[in-house]
Amino acid sequence: MKRTALFPFFSLFFVACALFIFSGSAASQNCTPNYSHASDDTGSCPSLYKRSNWLITVSSGSQGEVRIPFITSGQGGCGYQTACGNVFTGWLECWPAFYTPTTSRGCWRQTVVNYSANCQGIACGESSAQNACSCNSTGTTLFSISVNAAYCGGC
Repeated sequence: MKRTALFPFFSLFFVACALFIFSGSAASQNCTPNYSHASDDTGSCPSLYKRSNWLITVSSGSQGEVRIPFITSGQGGCGYQTACGNVFTGWLECWPAFYTPTTSRGCWRQTVVNYSANCQGIACGESSAQNACSCNSTGTTLFSISVNAAYCGGC
């Protein structure tokens, strides 16, 4: 009889202990980070680049939030364009492409595509040429940061 009367007490005790133990873990943490775009740094032709400065915010449970500064970057290309007679007409700017960041449980990611300029001389007349340029992808970079990896899994 005593054994049955104590069962609800022990059950409640174990549930309380479990809640206390897990209160500092993922149960009280938001594992999906938030972010804000702080600023961009850029370089113009003939040395084209872009760097994006991000502020990634992560919940740390009862300790509040942690803010992590993070930089993503990409390289671009510049094409020296000319008209017939080899007269400079301007730069073709091939900027890197920065895709919207994505978040998931314990992870922040951003994809950046780098570009270069491909220029070709095209004859126009017997002794004249022009330089025509186009933009070409030179590769993709995936930037990522794992947050609360012990509880949330990370990237």
